[in-house]
Amino acid sequence: MKQIIIPTVLMMLTVHASVGQTLKTYSGLYKNGKATYTYYEDENGERVKHGKFTYNKVDKGIGVGGGMNISYATTISASGNYKNGVKDGTWTYKNKTAGEGITFADFSAVINYADGRMEGTLNNAGTIFQMRNNRITGQVKKVKKVTKTRNEDWTLTGQFDEEGFPDGTWTKNYKSYGNLYEDTEKYVHGLLVAKQTKNESTGEITRYEFNDVNPQEYLVAYNPDKDSTIVGKLICQEKIYSKQGENNYSYLEDGLMPEIFGVEIRTIVEKIKEESGFGSEQEKYEGIPFKEIVVIGKIEAPNEGEVFDLVEQMPKFPGGDTKLMEYLSTHVQYPEDAQKDGIQGRVFVSFVVNRDGSISNAQVTRSVDPSLDNEALKVINNMPRWIPGQQGGKNVRTRYTLPIAFRLQ
Repeated sequence: MKQIIIPTVLMMLTVHASVGQTLKTYSGLYKNGKATYTYYEDENGERVKHGKFTYNKVDKGIGVGGGMNISYATTISASGNYKNGVKDGTWTYKNKTAGEGITFADFSAVINYADGRMEGTLNNAGTIFQMRNNRITGQVKKVKKVTKTRNEDWTLTGQFDEEGFPDGTWTKNYKSYGNLYEDTEKYVHGLLVAKQTKNESTGEITRYEFNDVNPQEYLVAYNPDKDSTIVGKLICQEKIYSKQGENNYSYLEDGLMPEIFGVEIRTIVEKIKEESGFGSEQEKYEGIPFKEIVVIGKIEAPNEGEVFDLVEQMPKFPGGDTKLMEYLSTHVQYPEDAQKDGIQGRVFVSFVVNRDGSISNAQVTRSVDPSLDNEALKVINNMPRWIPGQQGGKNVRTRYTLPIAFRLQ
């Protein structure tokens, strides 16, 4: 029995220590309304809300509607729980303006929190979102009816993954100017990989064209163990950015479908923050996370790029000049016809030492005889890789000129 009681007492002491002092209750005027809440005081004497919180406010007035004066009342309420100063558990918000049987505005939201973050169900006028760490997760669907001559009724469906990134196929079906349309966007963990609009009435399809990098090619080359991905000659990285819900359209030029739901969450948060009694300091919404492909560099083949004539560290034959002389003495073959004709001299050959040390662009800059010229070129082109030249600590392509001597004994 003691083994059970002692841990219980210790737990109670721990809770008491985290609170700091005995909980107190306030009930009275609060930010132009009335509130009741429990709290404790920190070491500086500041109140830290902890426990149940309720807030109510009623504003009455007279407005004009249909040429008549109408008495109305705006009723605002918020209730929920705080845990050491942050929202925790289920909170309910209401803001309604009505009078003489007419409802002018009616806002309500039920939001679950965990340590100040939206976590769990968010219900706004029947539209339900599943939230995790202030982000929307899971399947979503929205139906909008618009009474206009353009007849723009639409249905939008899609899903967010467990981290709140748009994922899979998003579809919007709608009517516009007498035609049926379907917009489609495909995502892989927040990365848009395909996007198109199809005119269901005519069959015409308009596809989105990606700049620089095709995301499908990027995904094929992607390796999570590397900090960058090479697509063709481009060095790419993923960048995460958030959109608060700037658009509520889905046409090719107007933005991304998931933003429609971002608009809804942002609107809810802004409505709550309008009333300071709601505890607006707790309402944070970073938006919907997306990914984009950023080009951070370009790969040039070793034999591509600028050629330098003079660099900080000139190219070297492996082993230095001594090994270079040994190589030439053992590989240069004196052409027989040149020997018979008594032809001798020095052939100057210019070549480029590439960034990987390979040799390219060999050409004779001072000729002696075609047979000697050809032998000199053959020897240069068959040389092993050099130690490449460097400029600013990086390997660069460097031009080098070497004389090949042909002498008769």
